[in-house]
Amino acid sequence: MKLEGFMYATSLDLNMGYYHIVLSPDARKICTIVTPFGKYEYQRLPMGLCNSPDIFQEWMSELMAGLKFVRVYIDNILITTSATWDDHLMKLDEVLSRLKSIGLKVLPLIQNVCTIGRVNSIFV
Repeated sequence: MKLEGFMYATSLDLNMGYYHIVLSPDARKICTIVTPFGKYEYQRLPMGLCNSPDIFQEWMSELMAGLKFVRVYIDNILITTSATWDDHLMKLDEVLSRLKSIGLKVLPLIQNVCTIGRVNSIFV
């Protein structure tokens, strides 16, 4: 999908998002690992299971439902706006508020993964 017609774009990458999904007791029994030190049940959604990305994608899509200016792919979020800088900041604040409400954290900008307010970028 090619995105176009926007003025500002912010890309966010979530930190350890899978671990915010608590597994049900039945799922914990299925997600048990055996080590020389004993059996351990995952309490939260682990990375590496074939269904983990699908479960997390659905969770994130539900979290960002109704925000037409947001695109989500697993733990990557793209916010695009075509109005003013202040409008972009208000929409960014709305996204960050939703993330904060469930305890999700964004990777720091110093890791060169996230960008805030890029002007006239091309995303393919």
